[in-house]
Amino acid sequence: MADLARGAHLLLAEATYVDWVPEDSRRHLSGARQAGRQAREADTGHLVLTHLQPGTDPSAAHSAAGIRR
Repeated sequence: MADLARGAHLLLAEATYVDWVPEDSRRHLSGARQAGRQAREADTGHLVLTHLQPGTDPSAAHSAAGIRR
């Protein structure tokens, strides 16, 4: 992902989970922490997290991804 997003102004990333992604879901889903790491590796300008599970605290996802507000 980082290679594809390298230098992008905006990275739109699926983050169903905040931190830990269950083993049986890792092929199709990701987490906010992983998205944040990929955005930093790709040196993107902005990161937008999508597909948070209902009930997920957006602040927790932002924190896990390293997003400062």
